[in-house]
Amino acid sequence: MVTVKTLVVAGGGGGGSYGGGGGAGGYQYDATHTVTAQAYSIVVGAGGAGAAWSANADGTNGANSVFNTITATGGGFGGTYNKTTDGASGGSGGGDGYGGTGSGGTGSQGNDGGAKFDDTNYLHRAFGGGGGASAVGADAANAVGGNGGAGTANSISGSSVTYAGGGGGGQDGRGGGTAGTGGVGGGGNATTDNTTGEAGTANTGGGGGGCGYSSGNEGTGGAGGSGIVIISYVTADFENCTGGTKTTDGDNTVHKFTANGTFTVVITNDKTVEPSTQTLSLSGETSVAVVLKSPLSLSTSLTALAPTVDIKDYTSRNPNYGTKSTKIISNLDIPDGIGGVMNLLPTTSHVLSKKRVGLGM
Repeated sequence: MVTVKTLVVAGGGGGGSYGGGGGAGGYQYDATHTVTAQAYSIVVGAGGAGAAWSANADGTNGANSVFNTITATGGGFGGTYNKTTDGASGGSGGGDGYGGTGSGGTGSQGNDGGAKFDDTNYLHRAFGGGGGASAVGADAANAVGGNGGAGTANSISGSSVTYAGGGGGGQDGRGGGTAGTGGVGGGGNATTDNTTGEAGTANTGGGGGGCGYSSGNEGTGGAGGSGIVIISYVTADFENCTGGTKTTDGDNTVHKFTANGTFTVVITNDKTVEPSTQTLSLSGETSVAVVLKSPLSLSTSLTALAPTVDIKDYTSRNPNYGTKSTKIISNLDIPDGIGGVMNLLPTTSHVLSKKRVGLGM
């Protein structure tokens, strides 16, 4: 049985129009995910669409990302004036828009979206930030849109990258207010006018930024950023696995999926070898040789054997069997006489390779 590290991030939710920021896509990390030798389908979720005032339409949630039994849930869209005013629930929740009930959407794999700030004086209106993987979306304040919640940093790819930040909440900027900024981890910034909110960064699962109002109409919320699936494993534990963009990071191999694909697992010499015992009779022999297909440890049950037995390893632990060496593993002092057995006990604690053991007397 072998394991991999895996990060699965869903698509971020779209930002609202005269509304809140989109919630980040769900963030799922497993440092010991069991895999077997087979082909796994990989699904990378798209970011949700931003709400469009011109089409009188809500935004949409981000799409789920999937690897094996792990599903990351798409981020919730930001609330929108005259449509679905509350932020939607999702991996992280969308921020509250104008006319909402005062709270953002619920995050099932991240954090909730922030609340709006409402006022009869439209110059003061502002909207909640989308939730992020590590922090809630900020509530809006007087003429200040809520910032998106922060995402979570992960070094599975070989360098630290932050994923799943929430989108910033919009603001009615006719009085000179401030729009919310996107959360670190790909969240999009909001606007104070009818220009389109900033999109979440691709392949981070960041939520889209909301937008404000000017010139008689609201604008369009930013689209959510698409998700990502990353798989990392100890190179020596596997053969030539395929799928995605394949790189190395020290002793590890990394597969990065930025779109749908297939991850095909090939396990080195089938590392699920079960321990077994082989018994060699040394009675009357001058030498005995055995070839094993798995690592071994040595346990002895020896009676009345010839003087000394050198247990030698004639190959290094190079999995490609390319480097030869001779090394005495153990010297056993054995009484004079005949008879006895030696037990060779394979284990799975080392890299599997063919080992030739010579027993010379």
